[in-house]
Amino acid sequence: MFSFTWNTPPQFKELRASGYHTCVVLEFVVEEKNTLERLSNLGYPENGWDLTYQYFDRAWDYVLDNLVISCLQDE
Repeated sequence: MFSFTWNTPPQFKELRASGYHTCVVLEFVVEEKNTLERLSNLGYPENGWDLTYQYFDRAWDYVLDNLVISCLQDE
């Protein structure tokens, strides 16, 4: 497991300036011939963060896909 805090992208200036960060947790589950990667982005406040949540809900898939591509290039 690997975890870190994460800020909003620059286009969400007010939220970014608030200094609040969410928590990102990466888990790696070793299977027989593969490794399953699981990403959780936690700690979103209830109010005012809907657009940021939607942004990352789409962005993390892209990030994880590129992580897989990067790892496969080294084989």
